[in-house]
Amino acid sequence: MLLRDITPHGNPVHLVDIWNVIEAFRENGLHGADAAGDLSVARLEAAISTVFYQLNKRLPTTHQVTVEHSVSLLLNFLLAAYDPDGLGKISVFVVKMALATFCGGKYLDKLKYIFSQMSDSAGVLAYSQFAQFLREVLKLPMAVFEGPSFAYSEQAARTCFPQQ
Repeated sequence: MLLRDITPHGNPVHLVDIWNVIEAFRENGLHGADAAGDLSVARLEAAISTVFYQLNKRLPTTHQVTVEHSVSLLLNFLLAAYDPDGLGKISVFVVKMALATFCGGKYLDKLKYIFSQMSDSAGVLAYSQFAQFLREVLKLPMAVFEGPSFAYSEQAARTCFPQQ
């Protein structure tokens, strides 16, 4: 299954490449934000809006996306997946991982970005961040009722990188 198949139907987030997502994070003050910090719905909406406004700047006028509709679809999907209790906030790490997962672009660029979010300043993968990444990214298929096929387990991270 392709990841774009689980994005809200008709949402053009796969047309946005990772570099535009990173730029939107910078414009909204999320690039250097604490990954453990939380984003309010308003800040999340602003970041997603930036992504789609920037996309429209690159698309021909005949292929423009409806920004408000696209933002609404993606925002509501992310809130359903990551804020099921309706607290009105999602962690910065989750937003970065979800958008990096959904967006388009070269896989190598996306993987480098995701790795940079899970590694320490020396470039070494932080096991706890990797485990959190798996836990959070596997909530995406759960949001479309594919949990039995793609559910997270505590063994998942250990299977990839056994701890010594």
